[in-house]
Amino acid sequence: MAPRIEPLPLATSRFSAVRWSIDELHVGVKDALTIARVEQGSFTWWSHGTVWEVEPGAILVQNLGDVCRDLARVERTTCQVITFDAHHGEFDQARRHPPHLGESDMRGAAFHALHDAVRDGADALTLDVVAAEALASFNRRKDEVAVRCPRAVRRAVALVRERYAESLGLDEIAAHAGTDKYHLCRAFRARIGLPPYAYQLRLRVSRAKNLLRAGMPAAHVGASVGFYDQSQFTRHFQRIVGTSPARFARAHER
Repeated sequence: MAPRIEPLPLATSRFSAVRWSIDELHVGVKDALTIARVEQGSFTWWSHGTVWEVEPGAILVQNLGDVCRDLARVERTTCQVITFDAHHGEFDQARRHPPHLGESDMRGAAFHALHDAVRDGADALTLDVVAAEALASFNRRKDEVAVRCPRAVRRAVALVRERYAESLGLDEIAAHAGTDKYHLCRAFRARIGLPPYAYQLRLRVSRAKNLLRAGMPAAHVGASVGFYDQSQFTRHFQRIVGTSPARFARAHER
């Protein structure tokens, strides 16, 4: 069953917010910077090469292209999810931030303030201020150790992100990464959570979602993100998103 997504009203256009509920295991690649707070339910979650036990009140930070994978869930989970346009340079430091902060972790204070303001229906000025403070908190983490990622995997991920719509061979990716394809596949899956081909596929679907939200006709989106025909695009989109491109586009008409 696809997640249930309820848009939340906001007095600002700087970011968007939804209430996101799911009772099944979920695997996804983020198409924007998201800061989520778990409101209900506990689950086991994989991100950035680490397994996290997630409880209500936890803050989850994910950036454009990040993979998140549920490993176990015993009850329905509800999160409040705030999404920013991840194409702005000011969010680069978010990649250095821990993806999980427990409820009592003081590093999450600015994020909790942002979520509280969204929950309480705050005015535009308040929302803009707490959003700025939350984003500024990323830059205060420069002295923290970044999540370790082998250089070969970083190079491979950068290539796939840059050329996600192209037909990339494993040999080409491995050559760019400076390693052999067998070591790359093991390291890539261990760090990213998906093999290179599956990561590229989900990047294509994430980009397709953005184009559909922006109003591009569904019939044109598949080819623009690298699918060779409409049936292939529809099949993969339906499997990953849980609905067809056309229905997704209608649901996001402005």
